[in-house]
Amino acid sequence: MRKIISIIILLLFTAININAKTITVTSSADTGTGTLRQAITGANNGDIIVFDNNITSIHFAGIITIDKNITISGNETNNTVCQNAAIWTDTRPQRKRYFEILANAEVTFNHLTLQDNKSNCSGGAITNYSKLTLNNCTFSNNRALDYGGAIYTMPGSTLKVNNCIFTKNYAPSSGGAIMNNGDLSINNAVFSENYGNNAGAIYTSNTCVIENCIFSNNSAVYDSAISNYSDLQVINSIFRENKSTENATIDNNKNTTIKNTLFIQNKVADSLNPERGIITNSLSYTVSATTIINSTIVNNYGGHGIYISRNNSLSIYNSIIFNNAKNDIHHLLGNLVLQNSLIGTSNIDLTGNNNIIGEDPLFAGYDDYSLQKNSPAIDKGNNVHIAGITTDLLGNQRISNGTVDIGAHEYQANTSAIPPTSATALKIYPQHHNIIIENTTETIQVYNIAGQCVAQGTGAGSYNVSQAGIYIVRVGSEARKVIVP
Repeated sequence: MRKIISIIILLLFTAININAKTITVTSSADTGTGTLRQAITGANNGDIIVFDNNITSIHFAGIITIDKNITISGNETNNTVCQNAAIWTDTRPQRKRYFEILANAEVTFNHLTLQDNKSNCSGGAITNYSKLTLNNCTFSNNRALDYGGAIYTMPGSTLKVNNCIFTKNYAPSSGGAIMNNGDLSINNAVFSENYGNNAGAIYTSNTCVIENCIFSNNSAVYDSAISNYSDLQVINSIFRENKSTENATIDNNKNTTIKNTLFIQNKVADSLNPERGIITNSLSYTVSATTIINSTIVNNYGGHGIYISRNNSLSIYNSIIFNNAKNDIHHLLGNLVLQNSLIGTSNIDLTGNNNIIGEDPLFAGYDDYSLQKNSPAIDKGNNVHIAGITTDLLGNQRISNGTVDIGAHEYQANTSAIPPTSATALKIYPQHHNIIIENTTETIQVYNIAGQCVAQGTGAGSYNVSQAGIYIVRVGSEARKVIVP
């Protein structure tokens, strides 16, 4: 009987997919024939909405609510832009945003840019009550009344973000780019120049996983990049030049794990309470735990590298914490575990446990935090702590000589390129002030850490970026980080 029911469900699902249709938007207006609003109203579950080639932007005069399972796909080359009409005619109070994803809907946005909205509610561009997936989207210059400058997610919702850019969004309360109360996962995204009074980029009160992301020049009074009040994972990411006038770059009030991540040139300037750090584990009145594995926290301004107090726990393995403005680790209260790490300074004795104290890690050069061949951090980690980590921050094998290195980068005897796995594998590497891309015919976009496209084209070749820095290279639907020394 159970088998028969499964077959019936499969047949019904197949029938739904067969009946799904593609609807084309032919008007950039807010209402009427051929508009996006009409397309959504007329769509059925499973339908795909696309845009005619001459429709480059959509003008909103009121919120669009979505209560069905649909996909909206913009222009893959330049993104279809969602922006305000000359006059906002929607008279419903507290709902001046572009989209509202209602309960039980499953919605996917591809290649859309949502920009320049000033909301009179939480969620400058979107509020999500259900399941929303964002692929290759940009959120720029949106403003919320209070929470979530670009996006506000409700409890019980799911938000998946892939290959997206969040820049210059603003929330006067919390979450300059995203206020998360649901289940959030982010992969290959750039957060730049966002502002929130509490959390310049992301405020999360529920599960959040962040991988392969760049946080740059975000700012806040409290916590320039992330405020965490739940379970947070940060993997293979870069935090650079974020600025907090009080507290931290990442503030953990519950459970945070950070792996293969680089923190450089971030600033904490707390005139009221100088005992703060780039990563702070101090304010929670319940027990919180911070775990840092194979990460590099160097050359940050204003505060300590890591600050821990209250009855919290801090565990650090295989990491470099060096040359920060005050102590690299400042410990007042709580349980501290430190093993196989290179630390510059601290207010307590950290010798033992295979730690290296006070030695220069010998980075490769200015703005290049890979290791020189004579670095004391090479082969000094502990392989036990890297379960599930197979590559370093640049995508090289995490263990290259039997024992893992300390820090976010694994030393490579030949650092000119990541060796391809086959003769035709995609290959991306820096060469002077160029990024060399081999073995592809896909479209190419190169973004700097401010989220600006600085080079583009089609197929293999040399793409000039003019200066050293951190870049995201999009090859078709794939995105990779490249550091140009």
